[in-house]
Amino acid sequence: MGQTLSIAIDRTQWGKINILMVSLVWEKRAIPLSWSLLPKLGSSNITEQMNAIAEILPLLKDYQVVVLGDREFCRRRAG
Repeated sequence: MGQTLSIAIDRTQWGKINILMVSLVWEKRAIPLSWSLLPKLGSSNITEQMNAIAEILPLLKDYQVVVLGDREFCRRRAG
């Protein structure tokens, strides 16, 4: 494995438009690699998140990848 790259996953909603985006973090900037319109309002689910990340991971197979996300992307444990 080579250089370490950071990717950020984020979701934003503008009125009735809900976008899930995966970006490459490079020199204090986020460069969009993939985005999709979600067919619903509100938070994304784990399946949508995994699909978004899985779409770009083959492009980064020669790198170690760190995935960054806010609390929407944390898996919660019961208890």
